[in-house]
Amino acid sequence: MSLRGALLKNLVFPVADWWQQFGAQSKFQTLLNAQNWDRSTLIAHRDAKARELVQTVYSEVPFYQKIFADRSLTPKDFQSLSDLTKLPILTKDAIRENFVSGRMQRPSKFKTYDVCSSGSTGTNLVVREDTDTTGMLYACHLYGLKLSGWNFGDRHVQFGFSMKRTFFKALKDRALSCEYAFSGILRNEALDRLLDKIESQKIKHVHGFPGSIFSLAERARQTHRSIKLDAVVTWGDNLFEHYRRSIESAFQTRVFDTYGCAEGITVSAQCGHGTNYHLYAPFVHVEVVDDEGKPVPKGTLGHLILTRLIPGTTPLIRYRVGDLGVLSAQEKCACGSSYDIMDSIQGRDTDLIVTPSGNRLIVHFFTGTLNKFPAIKHFQVVQKEKDRILIRWVSEESLTHSYLDEIRSALSQRGADISVDFERVEEIPTTKEGKRRFVISEVQ
Repeated sequence: MSLRGALLKNLVFPVADWWQQFGAQSKFQTLLNAQNWDRSTLIAHRDAKARELVQTVYSEVPFYQKIFADRSLTPKDFQSLSDLTKLPILTKDAIRENFVSGRMQRPSKFKTYDVCSSGSTGTNLVVREDTDTTGMLYACHLYGLKLSGWNFGDRHVQFGFSMKRTFFKALKDRALSCEYAFSGILRNEALDRLLDKIESQKIKHVHGFPGSIFSLAERARQTHRSIKLDAVVTWGDNLFEHYRRSIESAFQTRVFDTYGCAEGITVSAQCGHGTNYHLYAPFVHVEVVDDEGKPVPKGTLGHLILTRLIPGTTPLIRYRVGDLGVLSAQEKCACGSSYDIMDSIQGRDTDLIVTPSGNRLIVHFFTGTLNKFPAIKHFQVVQKEKDRILIRWVSEESLTHSYLDEIRSALSQRGADISVDFERVEEIPTTKEGKRRFVISEVQ
């Protein structure tokens, strides 16, 4: 690690962490330490966190208090993680219904704020987080980056959707040697400028959405660039196998995928030994179940059920996130970590829209724009022709032509140089896995 990196890690990061009250540094250290614990120590830690979680919701959360009463349960009935199955699976509809009434929330001594999921498996979902859960998210994020070989001070490109970098975001970018790239504008000219910068500044790490980095890789291939990166870290969307192959080939590197959900649960990251995922065991518990909610054997595809072991302001216990995955039958990763592993995550199946000018629009481009139009409850983008997309929408009210024109304008301003048609429908059909596909491209 460079001197600058050491200063960032040992001075700037701790001071910023203390100032924001995230507690991310101590949580990050927990992740580093716990990966080397023996199995019995790790299990004991997780069981203790589960007991604390149950006691918290039993004492402070009306939604769970009713469940305990209806099932004649008390905290004494929960001594280990396996006892959490005495509670029902938490659905998105249950969260929506009880969040509005305040029955899902608990008091917090930390700063709180509401966050909205992308809705990539259905309607947007709002939950409340606090700086304690945010600190956990940052700690897991840093741990995932560390698994890829990234260290504080290493120059990197990060794809995201914050079009305007505030003073503090710009300061963070500068401090962390981050070149921020907007994922909504992926025209050839923008990709070429970014590739030029990667080459001229000898940037060795790229982080962000798989669709964005895949577009960058394909452009590098088209323009016959020879760029070697140290690592690529992906998050936010499904990492299709052809995305991985293209990125690794174009940049002569390895892709390290991470997985989590916007509701405030980070789940796992790849370490580079094979393609399995390490669970962030001190902070999350993962079950895999069948359609009836019964556990499936390890190595079998099923629905992911997530429990965040830090309560936060909206505790999430046995939450059915809407994705599919496989817990590994392998007892331990070849890297030696004590953390349980997943073989794969198979969810959030999205496509990429390519406009006539070559601009590439990934799923977060559309969610980030249409989230600002609350009258639309569900939507789906379908591309059947190169120069035209159809947005199917569901709403409880009729939308005026001017409202739809506002949506067209917003999409255009963010880079959707393509004709947009609209079609009102009663519902958006789901796949056999119960997921709604946000974006479907039928153009080869």
